This record gives sequence, structure tokens and C-alpha cells, in this order.
Amino acid sequence: MIKTGVGATKRSLTPEELKEPLRRLGRTAPNLGLFPTLQHVDDFFVANAYSLTDGYVEEKPSNWWKTDFGGIKCPAKYWSLIIHSKNTCKYPVLTFLAKFNPPETHVVQRIGLEGWSGADHNYVMLNESETSFYFWTEIGAGPTTVTRNLNITNLMPSDYDTKYHTYQIKINKQSAWLFIDGVIKAIHLFGVQDETPAWGNNDPYAICSVKFPLLEVEYPFYTEPQGWQEKDVILQLYGGARVGLYDGDPLPPLQLPIYTENSSTKWAGSTFDSAVTSHPVPVWGYSKKVFLFQSNAAGTIAIEVYAGGDWREVVSETVTANELWDYVLNLEVPIARLKYTPTNSDTIAVAECNLS
Repeated sequence: MIKTGVGATKRSLTPEELKEPLRRLGRTAPNLGLFPTLQHVDDFFVANAYSLTDGYVEEKPSNWWKTDFGGIKCPAKYWSLIIHSKNTCKYPVLTFLAKFNPPETHVVQRIGLEGWSGADHNYVMLNESETSFYFWTEIGAGPTTVTRNLNITNLMPSDYDTKYHTYQIKINKQSAWLFIDGVIKAIHLFGVQDETPAWGNNDPYAICSVKFPLLEVEYPFYTEPQGWQEKDVILQLYGGARVGLYDGDPLPPLQLPIYTENSSTKWAGSTFDSAVTSHPVPVWGYSKKVFLFQSNAAGTIAIEVYAGGDWREVVSETVTANELWDYVLNLEVPIARLKYTPTNSDTIAVAECNLS
């Protein structure tokens, strides 16, 4: 259920209220791609405003998505303004340029992807919730709904409220990824019955697992600033050729750098004089998982996987100084990690995981 702000008069919208705008969507629009200017916004999007007294009111997106507003405006007469794209994608790549409101404004707004199939739904969104930010997913399957909120407040750019940054949300077959300015910041892994711990609100990225698999649905772009019928709220979403929605690879190849756990320190280029453990590496759903490592000394490298509710060692080997070490992980697990025990002050040249 989508949560709103504080206050006795505020409430969450019901599932029926939430999916009503999608019932009104046409699916005959051209692919969103990068739409050229805000003059064309009505060709690509539909808008529904919601008030507690009148329910949903159909609006033209161009009424409230204007250069004059600096983005999308939810006027005070409405509880929220929901804008969807007319086209949908099965494995979407959503890219947008945005500024968000400072925490003292206490607003709620979200931008991302929403898909419905009958009574079931998927949400995958970047959510500004008053004073915090979350990479939020919700899977509703019949009477059961599973929600995961990964806190990413500390992973947002320090100037998120004064400067435009590029945000990208990618949904794969078994995962959802959030990139900010091209860097991975949050990951949800779906269909993991033996759930892993969650790492949130710390570098290099937040990561968690969800028991439910993603539903097979088509996703439109979705955004919703909320004013709760109290005040104007503006989502500073840059228009023109800065919003894109594309179909992507259901399992795109990835090269993931190895970081120290809960740290922005990349192993490659770093020197270690004591044992170090990496941040969890998401490997769920990939058939080929290749770890590469090289040090200037003969330290010991180990790979662990999370299985049966704990970390378990798969391999531990002494590497040859200045030679590339590789290991193909054949186990189907959600996350893995590296541990390195140096000989003295060892400098790492290569530390990465390649997924395909």
C-alpha cells in the first residue's frame, strides 16, 4: 500500500483506487523513447488527479507538466497527481533527470514503474517520503502483498535538491536496479525464499531480497507528487529529451567492482595490511559468474555465498603475486562476497565480478 504523509486527515489509497488510472490508459501510443519537448507531453502521457471528495479526475498532463512550474505540479486542490506513460515495457529501462525537494518541505513523491495484471501488481520506484529516500518495491499477488523499502537517503547526491542528476531504474527477470549518475545505488532480488539480510543506507549500494518473484506484467512510467489537498507540490522532473522509457535486456551483462563492505572503497587500487571483507555482490539469476582478482603479493582469497541462513565458504586459495586469478561460481545463490587476507601491505590491481 502506498503510504502518505503524517497527519490525522491523511490515509493510504486503496488498491482499487490505485489501479483505476491504469484502467483508463490507452496502449496505442508511440514508444516513449526520449520525447522531444513538453509540447508533446499529451501524446505520450495521461494524467489523473485524485481528491478525497471527487475521486479521480482526468487531466491533460500538459496542464500540470510545464516549464513554468519547473516540473510536474500537484496543485493544492488535489490529494495527488498521477502521470503514466501510454506505452509500456516488459523489462523497462527508465531514465530521468530530476531534482528533489529538500527534507524540510516534508513532501511525498515517487517516480518509477508500475504494472498491473488483474488484481496483482508490481511497483518499483524511487520514493521521497518526507525526510528520507527509498528504493521501494511492492509485489501484490492476490490477497498477499510484499513490500520492501531500501533506505538510500545517505546514497543520494549531497546536492539532490539544488542540482539535476540522472536517475535510472532497470527491471530484469529477477531483480530491479537503481543507478544514480551511472553508478549502482540499490538492488532488489526477487524470488529468494531463503531471504538474505538487507544492507541499507550505506555505501557502496543498498541490497535486499524479496520472497515473491516479479509478476509477468508490462510497465508504464509512473510518477506521483502528493500535496494531500493542503499545498502545491512540484516534482522537478526535467522534460524534453531527458525522460526515456525503453525495453531492455531481461538479463543484461554486468561488470561489478568489488568494494569493502559498507564502504565506497574499491578494492582495485587499494592497499590492505589486514583481512578485509567485501560488500555483498548480487549474482542472482545469472548463469555465468566470473570473479577476477590480482594482487602484488601472495595473499589468500576466499569466496563465500549466502545459503541456509549464513555465509558459507566455497573456495579459498593463495594467489600468485601479480598474476590474474579467476574463479567461475557455478552455484545458484542470491549473493556472494570475497575475503582477502594479505601478506603484509598488499596492493590490489584487479577485483571484480563479471555477470552474463
